[in-house]
Amino acid sequence: MELQPRRPVGRRNNQGAGLAKLGGDTLAAAAGAVEQTHQAIARRVFSAIGPSAEPARRTHDAIASLSYRTIARGARIGGEAAAAALQFNGRGARALSARPRGRIAGSLINGWLGDRLDAAASPLAIEMALIRDGVEVELSAAAVAAAYPLAGPRIAIFLHGLVESELIWEPRGGLGEGRFGQRLASEHGLDEVLIRYNSGLHISDNGERFGTLLERLCAAWPVAVEEITIVGHSMGGLLARSALHQSETASEVARWDWPRLTRRIFYLGSPHHGAPLERFANAGARALSAIAETRALGTLIDSRSVGIKDLRFGNLLEGDWRGHDPDELLVDHRPHRDQAVGPDYYFIAATITRSHRHPAARLFGDLLVQTPSAWAAGTHGADEGRYPAGQTRHFGSRNHFALTTDAEVYTQISDWIAAASN
Repeated sequence: MELQPRRPVGRRNNQGAGLAKLGGDTLAAAAGAVEQTHQAIARRVFSAIGPSAEPARRTHDAIASLSYRTIARGARIGGEAAAAALQFNGRGARALSARPRGRIAGSLINGWLGDRLDAAASPLAIEMALIRDGVEVELSAAAVAAAYPLAGPRIAIFLHGLVESELIWEPRGGLGEGRFGQRLASEHGLDEVLIRYNSGLHISDNGERFGTLLERLCAAWPVAVEEITIVGHSMGGLLARSALHQSETASEVARWDWPRLTRRIFYLGSPHHGAPLERFANAGARALSAIAETRALGTLIDSRSVGIKDLRFGNLLEGDWRGHDPDELLVDHRPHRDQAVGPDYYFIAATITRSHRHPAARLFGDLLVQTPSAWAAGTHGADEGRYPAGQTRHFGSRNHFALTTDAEVYTQISDWIAAASN
C-alpha cells in the first residue's frame, strides 16, 4: 500500500516559516494564472486586428512575460527569505496550531492542498493525532494514561470531516450541554477520543493511518479496550469505513485487532456515494479549461486536493483511484462495496428543508451531501433498502455542519446506544 511520505522528525518545528513559504508560492502561482489569462485575451485581440498588429504583439508579449515572471520570482524569493528568517530565529513556531483560530485555518489549508503539503514535508501539513484538551497526545502508555487518568474499557472515537478539525464538535457559541463525546462519557461511560487529521490526503491513505493509530491507541490504553464506538462526520465516516475494508482485504494490516472490538459506527452526513459539489467542481473545471481565457481558473479549481476529489463518488480504497485521471469528467470507478462485516451501522442525514422528499432537498441535500448518499443507498443498487428504518434517521431544516452539535442528533445517537446495550 503506497502512502504519502511521512513527516521527518523536526519537520513541524516552525509553522510560521511554512506559512511564509506557502504565501510566496501562492502569490507566484497567482501571477502565473493572471499572465495566462492576460496573454489569452491579448492573443484574441491581436488576432482580430490582423498581421499589422504583429510588431506590437511581439513587444507586448515580451514585456508582459518579463513582468509576470519577475513578480512570480520575487514572490517565491520573498516567501523563502521570510521562511528562512522565521526558521532561524524560531518566531512563529507552531503559531497556527497553538490557537483555535489557527487550527481552523490550518485545517482549511490542509483540506485544499494537504496532499502537496504532506509530500513537500511542509510544517503546515497536519499529522493524524489523538487530541486531548487541544493538545496532541503521544501514543505511549505513559502519555495516554496521563491524558486519561480515569480511562475505562469503552471508548468513542470522533472523526471530523473535510477542512475541519476536532473543534467541529464544540457547541456553537458556547451553547449546548457539551460535546457529544463529553455527554457520551457521562451518560454511557464511553471515553471521548478526538482525532485530528489532514483531510487533503486520499481517503484510503487516511483510512490506513487511522487504522494504525487506533491499533496503537488500543495497545497504549490504560485498561484493556472492550468496546469501540466510532462517530464520523462527513469524510470522517468514510475514513472509518475505509479502515474497516482495509482490515478485511490488506495482508499488511491483517494484524489489526481493533475491528473486532468495534461495535457500532455512526455516520453523520457521510457521502458514501459522493457529494454533488465536488461533481460540480469537476465539471466546472473541465468546462473552464476548454476556453483559453478561463483556463487558469479551471487549473486553479483542479488544484484542489486528492482528498476533495475522492469525495466526487466516495472513493474508499486505493483501487478506486489508482491508475485513473483524478480530473476525468464524472467517471465513477468504484466497484459495488457493502459495509464491512462486524459493527452495527447507523446513518444520519440532514436536509435544508423539513422533508427529504422536497425538490430542494433532493437537489441540495444538506448543502453538501444528498440523503441517498448519506444513507448509503440509491447509487450502487444493491445498497438500496439494505438498512432498516431503525438504523437511518433524517433531520430536516438543518445543514451539513449542524449534525456535529445538534441536540436532537445527539439524542438519537444516545438512544441507539442505549437500545443496543439492553
